[in-house]
Amino acid sequence: MARDFSSTSQFASGSGDGVIKYWNLTSRDEIASFRAHVGMVSGLVVCKEGKMLSCGDDKTIKLWSVDSEEFDKKVGDDEIYSGSQGLIKTFVGDAAFKGIDRHRNDPIFVTGGATIQLWDMNRSKYTSDLSWGADNVTTVKFNQTETNIIASAGSDNSVVLYDVRTNTAIQKVVLSLRTNSISWNPMEAFNFATGSDDHNAYLWDMRNLGRSLNVYKDHVAGIMDVDFSPTGEELVTGSYDKTIRIFKTRSGHSRDIYHTKRMQRIFCVKYSSDARYILSGSDDTNVRVWRANASDRANIKSARQRSKMEYDNALKERYKHMPEIKRISRHLQ
Repeated sequence: MARDFSSTSQFASGSGDGVIKYWNLTSRDEIASFRAHVGMVSGLVVCKEGKMLSCGDDKTIKLWSVDSEEFDKKVGDDEIYSGSQGLIKTFVGDAAFKGIDRHRNDPIFVTGGATIQLWDMNRSKYTSDLSWGADNVTTVKFNQTETNIIASAGSDNSVVLYDVRTNTAIQKVVLSLRTNSISWNPMEAFNFATGSDDHNAYLWDMRNLGRSLNVYKDHVAGIMDVDFSPTGEELVTGSYDKTIRIFKTRSGHSRDIYHTKRMQRIFCVKYSSDARYILSGSDDTNVRVWRANASDRANIKSARQRSKMEYDNALKERYKHMPEIKRISRHLQ
């Protein structure tokens, strides 16, 4: 899945049948559908100016137009924008791609697979090869604050940091089990989180990879995806144990757990751009929308209601160590 940073209501999802769908969160409608790849969609990212990049097991990267004006026109006629109408350009690689991410400002993007490759949107071939050590790279992520830094995780259980200015690797740490996902903290430029097969997520400082800053425990199977809230204060994890957990960034245990009877193994989780909702994609072919705060309601609140809620939250925080309050808080988890 990929969220659109320019909008709070739109996001994209790609599935195992090679189809990409673009959704409107407000109306819960499918705005667009593209039959993008032969085989699985392995990477998806929404770029600036109404564009989206996707990559798949069929060794191709495709650039799509997701201009909302075109969507509005089509949806108004009760017709879904589909087919290859939105296709702008196709890039062909040498091997299957396993991950993709784009630079915040420049028209460049990075892909992971057999190697880590840096691409320019205006060229048909990759501009540089950044790989260092791993047979297969499972995920790559650009830092959206320090925009020249890339983090990657590979099949050799390593997490490697690269600098695109010098086209070289700058840091490497090897863990006990494979890392499945990486997410940069949007508020603290040096920090990033990783989700691992050892059932834990880790918080790292890229300036010193000797030890992790924090360990997020509670899952009982491998963590498949991790994502920071836009506020940087919380992160969400999706796991093979069919649950979603929400952690405070500085806490080691989850503050909340979400699961349903029919939800299967979770492969991707994302916060919405306003940090009020969480999106999850799972094995049962569904995308689910969850509230980031389970008791929160979406209705418009008066100033008096908002001040009362803020006062209540301040009271809970102040007296959280009292036995009665602690018991209720623990019961929620």
